[in-house]
Amino acid sequence: EGKIDYIIYTGKTDVDSIADYIELHHHAVLLGVTVLTSLDTANALCDIIASKFTENNTELVDINNLRKKKLSLDFVKMQSCGNDYILFEDMEGKITCPESLAINFVNRRYGIGGDGIVIVGRSEIADARMRVFNRDGSEGEMAGNAIRCVAKYLYETGLVQSEHMRIETFGGVREADVYSFGGVVSSASVALGEPKLLSGSEESILVELEGLHSVRFCDRLEEYPLAEAAKAMDLSAIRRKPNLEAVRFVNGVTIKLRSWDRGNADEAISSGAGAAAAVVACVQRGCCERDADVTVKTAGGDLIVRVGKGVTLTGNVQKTYEGRIEF
Repeated sequence: EGKIDYIIYTGKTDVDSIADYIELHHHAVLLGVTVLTSLDTANALCDIIASKFTENNTELVDINNLRKKKLSLDFVKMQSCGNDYILFEDMEGKITCPESLAINFVNRRYGIGGDGIVIVGRSEIADARMRVFNRDGSEGEMAGNAIRCVAKYLYETGLVQSEHMRIETFGGVREADVYSFGGVVSSASVALGEPKLLSGSEESILVELEGLHSVRFCDRLEEYPLAEAAKAMDLSAIRRKPNLEAVRFVNGVTIKLRSWDRGNADEAISSGAGAAAAVVACVQRGCCERDADVTVKTAGGDLIVRVGKGVTLTGNVQKTYEGRIEF
């Protein structure tokens, strides 16, 4: 009935058992079912499945030219409103598989812990380039909180001398500003991409802004079934799955927000791009003011979004600690 993916066969070596195995194996081959006869192989397969490594986040290694020692990498842990990232500077291009870095070090129990990793490298068209990778190693689109953390890093390390900078992202070049005192940046803002309203109703609006966001309006935000709604979207016919933003309107310059991060398949304590998309939807609906600073209250803290000719996201940025890993 197509319900079996693998057969693990560890029968005896008597004649009857061997005959049984031959018949079973022949039938399995006809049905395209893999048969394993070694528990060591079966255990290795289970480990591979549990590891979440795929062909998309595994490094292809030339075994004839292996490194003689592990790569030593400095990192900085940064956060904005509890949305935290592990930042690696890679101006020389030494990191060949950032996907596997995310798999190994984003886990909060077995690694450094974070919502993702950010690789900061050279750019031919901007002051620097950033790439964001999710917990499963997949590359994410530009994250509003992450790019502001990158701006803080670039300014404080002297890689960029000006408080205004241009950063290349997955979605193009974005302009960011940092606000510092005594050389230390406490907050940063970024001009996001042009928002697009793809569809809308009384209950929800689909917004494209640094990714796809389904903004849902609700009166009881804490009781909104965010995870269930996200799973329902997984079963929908929408090919490109959006992040989910649940919003409660407070007044013309204040909203409350809960976000479901599609890349990490979990509720996010805060989302910069999600906050911006939510305000865009609220302005479109007429419940938030245009060309005004709108406070977005998340579980991790407050973000400020202004929707005018463009969309600007502002909020705190903090370096929590730094260290070194071998990989």
